[in-house]
Amino acid sequence: MNTTLILTAAEWLGVVAVAMLAGISPRLKRPPIGFKYPRREGYVALSLFILVLVLNYMIYSGSIGLQVKTAPSDNLLTPLWTRLMVAALSLLPCLAALWVRRQPLRSAGWRRDLAGPAGRLALALMVLTVFLRGKFPALLNGISQSEGSALLLWLGTALCEETLVRGYIQMRLNSWLGSRLGLVISALFWMVWQIPRLIGDSSALFLTLFLVFVQGLVLGWVMLKSQHVIAPALYRAVSEWLTVIQ
Repeated sequence: MNTTLILTAAEWLGVVAVAMLAGISPRLKRPPIGFKYPRREGYVALSLFILVLVLNYMIYSGSIGLQVKTAPSDNLLTPLWTRLMVAALSLLPCLAALWVRRQPLRSAGWRRDLAGPAGRLALALMVLTVFLRGKFPALLNGISQSEGSALLLWLGTALCEETLVRGYIQMRLNSWLGSRLGLVISALFWMVWQIPRLIGDSSALFLTLFLVFVQGLVLGWVMLKSQHVIAPALYRAVSEWLTVIQ
């Protein structure tokens, strides 16, 4: 446990440092997306968060029977399938809000002009994470079919969740409350959103929630520096996936 915490802390410090250096690049120095009525956008983001939080609770509490069941041999993939389903369903109201309000995808963190620089930052963060986790030998030895499927599930989950939290919600909070307060509140939202999934594991729950909150700060920082969802999404997908690689 202590080793895991040390590796996680080292990874996050490295990610923050790399994102800070990348933010100096002129290619990433673009004006942030602004909104004509930032306060109203903030209220919309808050309403959307409450909606997806309720959905999250209903699924994980069993109020609606949507949890995925797989064969006993697929214990690694069962929670990932459920989490992907929750993430995809939670993203639907976000996409609906964009469509109804006639807002472009770039207002949810998908900026075409920053896709290239943000993608290169994501690649740097992924390589850094593999190095700090000491997983290069394991990857060179090959991965199993189950581990490959887990990577695809994490990619889908991270893209959906980061678009919702770091893209749609955080960008609107930043415009309304400022980047610092928006970063902290979006990290708190990220932590609260995980409670329905984690509540069944009462052991070390508060430590886990604290780590989730710090993870939200790190991902939000990467989003601030890259201004594109692809950077925090790809980094987190690989980071989470590496925890199951032996």
